[in-house]
Amino acid sequence: MAEELPGGLAPLAKTGDPRGVPLLRRALRSQNLLVAGIAAAGLAQANDVASVPLIIDACKNVPPEFAHSLADSLRSFGDPLAQSTYRFYFPDVNISDARAFRDGPFAGIPQRPK
Repeated sequence: MAEELPGGLAPLAKTGDPRGVPLLRRALRSQNLLVAGIAAAGLAQANDVASVPLIIDACKNVPPEFAHSLADSLRSFGDPLAQSTYRFYFPDVNISDARAFRDGPFAGIPQRPK
């Protein structure tokens, strides 16, 4: 999966459709960091709490300077593990404020309500 482009993955990730979760989980393991980032955002958009440990593992398996991008997807989850990991990567950010500020790869695109 290292050479794929995220163009086909982004529309799926934006939908929040839970039927896309298996593909997004597979994409999260990609060596292409852009693909992994879109996958993490898509799993958050789908509110797939079962993927929180997978996102955390992905954060540990990428270069530290990119781990923040993956960890940012954890702000969407109310899960305590997701929140504590988010605080680890963003110690100076209030998670409630971060949730209110919806940016990232899907900024400005209507998304499925949580």
